[in-house]
Amino acid sequence: MIVKIGFIQLLHASLECSMRLIFEKMHDKEYNRSVSSFARIYSRFFDETNLLGHKLIHDMLTTLRDINHDNGVYYANNDNKEITINGSIYIFNNGKSAEFATWIFLLNIMPELKNMLVDIVELTKKY
Repeated sequence: MIVKIGFIQLLHASLECSMRLIFEKMHDKEYNRSVSSFARIYSRFFDETNLLGHKLIHDMLTTLRDINHDNGVYYANNDNKEITINGSIYIFNNGKSAEFATWIFLLNIMPELKNMLVDIVELTKKY
């Protein structure tokens, strides 16, 4: 369990750092690291970089990262959250464990995560 949590945390932190650096270069005058929430940054990031196709896989990774703080249980202000990846619907039920978030699941979404990471790294070459 600890290794899986570390894997998710490290992967998400790497993506967040890269996206913040690119966004800062794109908007150097308006960007303020101290007050810009990452949710706002990544929403604009995907809209402005033509990488909108990766937003769902990033939402999945972010949600998995967030539930790690609550021992694998999803808590939100709204009831449930659904994320569709490659035609499969994954449901995060409020107040319940995300049973589908196994190592097999993580390994199955790795190609999507890899494609997102490669596209983000390629984008850094422009800035």
